[in-house]
Amino acid sequence: MLYNARTFGEFSSRYLQTLTGLAGSLDTARPENAGHHERVSRVGRALAAALELAPEEVEAIAIAGRIHDVGMVGVVGLEGAFAADIQHPAVGARLVEHLPLHRSVANAVACHHEWFDGWGFPSGLVGRAIPRAGRVLAVAEFVVEMTTPDAARSAWSAKRLADELKQRRGIQFDPEIADLTVQLIEAHAPELVAARVVTGPTAEEA
Repeated sequence: MLYNARTFGEFSSRYLQTLTGLAGSLDTARPENAGHHERVSRVGRALAAALELAPEEVEAIAIAGRIHDVGMVGVVGLEGAFAADIQHPAVGARLVEHLPLHRSVANAVACHHEWFDGWGFPSGLVGRAIPRAGRVLAVAEFVVEMTTPDAARSAWSAKRLADELKQRRGIQFDPEIADLTVQLIEAHAPELVAARVVTGPTAEEA
């Protein structure tokens, strides 16, 4: 029994490493996405710690951040990017739910695109029916995405990011988590600066 448990533990560790690698491969598809999953993990960990969550849940959110979009790999056969985008949280969660991990890992992956007002996907959950880990990860990914420049726009400044979070609190994001994130941004928290939040105006705002 002990041998089987050890073997399954080793398998689970290697399997999780493989998923992390697959998620990282998605980041290489576009140069501006380099390190996306790792940055989401860092911001998610910072937010979870600031919320004073239990250490095991903080670590679970960090793990989920490193693999949150891995489900995109599993739905590449679906026709159309829209279908893939809708299904990838559920697919990603199914890839890890059988592992001996904290339940918040699968919950966060499954729910990081749910909206607090119920307009998210894939399940249209509302408010605190969305697992807390998913509510944290949703904000973490938003922070990273909006502070990463791409071909269509410049990276958002800290001020614009904070303003958007204030507008989206209670709509897209859990109000408590959104408010805390704004406080961290306005305090120039190093964990969020590492996610490419800039403290001065962008070129378009200068």
